[in-house]
Amino acid sequence: MRKRLANKWSMYASILSLLNSNKEAWQPVSALAEIIGTYEALLVEIKTYRQIIGEDKKGMTAQKAEWQQQLIGLTYWVASALYAMAMGLGLPLILIGTYGGHILPRAGAWMRGVKGVFGVVMLALAIWLAAPFLSGTLVMLLWAALCLGSAVFLKTFENLASNAHPVAKIGKAAGLALFLIGAAQLLGVLGGETNPRYPLKWLAGNSAQARSTAPAFQRIGNVAELDAMLASAGGKPLLLDFYADWCISCKEMEEYTFGNAGVADKLKQFVLVRADVTANTAEQQALLKRFGLFGPPGIILFDGQSREVDRIIGFMEAEPFLGHLQKLAH
Repeated sequence: MRKRLANKWSMYASILSLLNSNKEAWQPVSALAEIIGTYEALLVEIKTYRQIIGEDKKGMTAQKAEWQQQLIGLTYWVASALYAMAMGLGLPLILIGTYGGHILPRAGAWMRGVKGVFGVVMLALAIWLAAPFLSGTLVMLLWAALCLGSAVFLKTFENLASNAHPVAKIGKAAGLALFLIGAAQLLGVLGGETNPRYPLKWLAGNSAQARSTAPAFQRIGNVAELDAMLASAGGKPLLLDFYADWCISCKEMEEYTFGNAGVADKLKQFVLVRADVTANTAEQQALLKRFGLFGPPGIILFDGQSREVDRIIGFMEAEPFLGHLQKLAH
């Protein structure tokens, strides 16, 4: 609209300049008529422009009203959702407060039983969390003490009355199971086992054989010692194992993977080096940083030219681990 109005003004200015330049042909009457016509046309254009602006304002007002309606709708929706959530949270409390004395069980012996169960669970959780920092023998003794003590408190060795409640019978069965588990842990300690999950493995005669076939590692603690081991490898492939006493996967790797007869036989062709990063000293951190590791377990394999050719992060079973070793050993 502004462009059209500018064009009109330009046309009127051209007409006036033409009349001024040709003063000889200028006639007062005709000039007055042209000025009046120009003024009328200008009024029409201004009126039209105002109508267009008014329509735009009406459109903007309608759009603003629509936005207000949407905002009001959203507000109602949020308020309804919050009200429903409040009712969902508050209604159970109202019901419990009103009828709790009639529908909830009363305090009694069962509460003492629940307290005892939670106490045993918390002790078991404490042993499980502390296991990576304790020796295997001590962990097995702790599990044995917990299981045998729980069996005693469950009255496993006391006679039940003929009309005993089924819950008491279930408790005695659970106590008997706990007693057997605790006894197995004690037998495992006497048999020289250190893994609480397999306390009776020594009965099969595999533990002593596995310990005898387990490979022996040379321990290092810094980058200089690793470079010295690589230089003295004598053309043999080298295996670098990152280990820590608190690393559960490292212990699983030691027992299930390195203890495998096939893996142990293949490892005889390697120079075996172990970086113990239990203390997490600055030198040990530098050793981890050299290979871009954040911590154990991690195994780096070097060829006869002391070049890294493979790495294994995390626990790996014996069979796939043997496949990695066969790439370097013949």
